[in-house]
Amino acid sequence: MVTPGKTGFVVVLHVKGRNLHDHQEPYIHDVACKRYTHLIPHPFKPSGAELQRELATVTDDLLPIVDGKSRTTVPQPLKSVTTGGYSIVLDGWDWAGTAAACGTIPKQ
Repeated sequence: MVTPGKTGFVVVLHVKGRNLHDHQEPYIHDVACKRYTHLIPHPFKPSGAELQRELATVTDDLLPIVDGKSRTTVPQPLKSVTTGGYSIVLDGWDWAGTAAACGTIPKQ
């Protein structure tokens, strides 16, 4: 959930699943999920260039998952990420360049 806050916007995540673990790190990316999935076509053997291309899309680090939850205040206007072209990606646990979960932030 992404909602406006007093000093920016708040991202609240509640996750569960067999491939999700505490301390996984979520990020906001400046690409929607559909585009994100094409950044690294072979996620279990990404090239250095593919990893750099994926990292270049990160706009904000969110707090790691603890007990299936994360809550982060991002100090920028909510409208900066509600264009339909941003996503929240939860990195995979074991493999660089993989996503355990991805959700496109809806356009408003």
